[in-house]
Amino acid sequence: MVETNLPVFFLRDVVLLPYNELRMEFSADIDKKILEHSELRHDNHILFVNLIDTLEEKPNVRKLPKIAVLGRVKSKLTLPNGNVRTVITGIDRVEVLNYIENDTSIYEAFVIPTKDYDYNELESNALKRILFKDLNNYIEISSYVSNNVLGRINGVNNISKLTDIITHEMNFDYLSKIKYVEMPNPMNRLKLIIEDLNREIETVKLENVLEENLKDKLDEEQKNYILREKIRLIKEELNETDIKDSE
Repeated sequence: MVETNLPVFFLRDVVLLPYNELRMEFSADIDKKILEHSELRHDNHILFVNLIDTLEEKPNVRKLPKIAVLGRVKSKLTLPNGNVRTVITGIDRVEVLNYIENDTSIYEAFVIPTKDYDYNELESNALKRILFKDLNNYIEISSYVSNNVLGRINGVNNISKLTDIITHEMNFDYLSKIKYVEMPNPMNRLKLIIEDLNREIETVKLENVLEENLKDKLDEEQKNYILREKIRLIKEELNETDIKDSE
């Protein structure tokens, strides 16, 4: 990929990562215009840029990220209500040289490929083992992610693809996932996802303990209530209710 310009679509609540897909529905006229522009001039390619300030209507081009994700509209369907339903495929991270706003109010960006990173194969293999172990532990104790992710990463040795697939599947919040988009070095992403995964494991463990304690407390209260009701009914049968019991 050489230097090229691409139409820009701003993401405010979801994150597109390479090697993954997003299903998105567009209703705004400007969004449909971007899709049309992309189809006519860019072979359905669009640059997907995540905004930190999700309420920002007109982004300042000087504050936009320098790393974003090149995506392609894989399929597009116009619904009876006029909305356009799409499947978007994330292709790769790219470096943004500059952003411009053209006469049609569509933002465009000039992009180039991110540079390649060398890394120690022995270290990456050790980190991958740690990651797989932590991921299995997380799946066992958490309901936030299914074991489908294990099928998706089965046989994947490329650490860039590996980290992007797992990040997509994880229950990380919007801002946390943006960190991975803006981190082109796959070894740094591999180390970060191990840190985040361990933090999630500790959080889920604490949630499970709190939930179990609450359940035990509720069970005890329910048990006491049933016993009190039984005592009341027995006393009624024996005509032993007094004023205090009635109250």
